[in-house]
Amino acid sequence: MYLEEVHINLGLVNKRSGIYASNHGVNRKLAQWKRNEAVLAALEAVNELGEVFNLLDVAKRSVANLANRRSKLMTRMAGFEAISRKRGEQGVFLTLTAPSKYHSHLSANCKPNPRYNGSTPAEVQAYFNQQWAKIRAKLKRSQIQPYGFRVVEPHHDGCPHWHMLLFIAPEQVKEALSIFRHYALEIDGNEPGAQKRRFTVKYIDPNKGTAAGYIAKYIAKNIDGEHVGEDLYGHDAIESAIRIRAWASTWKIRQFQQIGGPSVTAWRESRRLAHSEHAEAALDSIDSELLKGLIEAADKGDWETFTELSGGPTPDRADLPLRALHVVKAGLNKYGQEAQKLIGLLFQAKSRVITRFHEWTVRPVTEFESCRAEARAIGGANAPPLEYCQ
Repeated sequence: MYLEEVHINLGLVNKRSGIYASNHGVNRKLAQWKRNEAVLAALEAVNELGEVFNLLDVAKRSVANLANRRSKLMTRMAGFEAISRKRGEQGVFLTLTAPSKYHSHLSANCKPNPRYNGSTPAEVQAYFNQQWAKIRAKLKRSQIQPYGFRVVEPHHDGCPHWHMLLFIAPEQVKEALSIFRHYALEIDGNEPGAQKRRFTVKYIDPNKGTAAGYIAKYIAKNIDGEHVGEDLYGHDAIESAIRIRAWASTWKIRQFQQIGGPSVTAWRESRRLAHSEHAEAALDSIDSELLKGLIEAADKGDWETFTELSGGPTPDRADLPLRALHVVKAGLNKYGQEAQKLIGLLFQAKSRVITRFHEWTVRPVTEFESCRAEARAIGGANAPPLEYCQ
């Protein structure tokens, strides 16, 4: 992070030098990701039944796979939109931009910003989190409960800004937007251009397209750039997505966040249970139509039904029928503290539903398997034939 801060101050992070992140920072992340893949390829997990899985193969089937990550986010977004249509709610796309003092370079001519106060992208993100906390508190006091998604992406100079696609009851839209605007302009709200740029609103018109379709490009260009073409600055979106992921990783910025809705962990564990040979026994032991409906919805990838069965898109957390179930691990972690592990679901705050049935041990793979895993990691035309490992 320190090196990247130096590069920002040297003027090496902008659309003319190194868009979103410095070239040095991007190359460091690419090398790190390659090392991580090599480590995963050299390790395997084995359970008490003797089943063995290479960790790189496991990672490629999870949300670490960029295409999987994009599709799973879109599944939840589409589910929220389906609910909003039934409820007659208004979709709004909001953009919140930071005050001028947080931008190192001007967007128009890429010259150094004379107002820049030296803040890092992480510090700007902290500013947004602080304002969002105020917004949430005020919305709660006003009994307004929006739901949807937030996307964080960088300006050309690495300064983050927020996009939010939210669904709000029609009669509450005006008040909700007033609250957002107030806190978006709370700091330096009278500076030149603030009224125009710091907070913008676009209303989603179902006659012109879906809300999910509208946000799809924002999700894609911050993950893998597929089906986007060019980014806002005319750069190839696939190449830009690499730089954006490097930017987010460097500054530890959470790119996507669900607002409202049921627990995503519960959703994922429900899908795990649905694909397990123990699913039938687990469901029969509790014998609940609600639980069966939740597991079935998760198995089908039906976020709309899963959300409705969980109490709707704005439930009280205490009332959620499914929550993650953690237990304390045996022994202490390296800091001498108790650590927890996820083992399943807690149904209606009383019934345990185990979704993780095996104990796994991670070990180095054999030399032959290590070679094969490395070949798979290389992939494509550059991958050596498996006979190479003999």
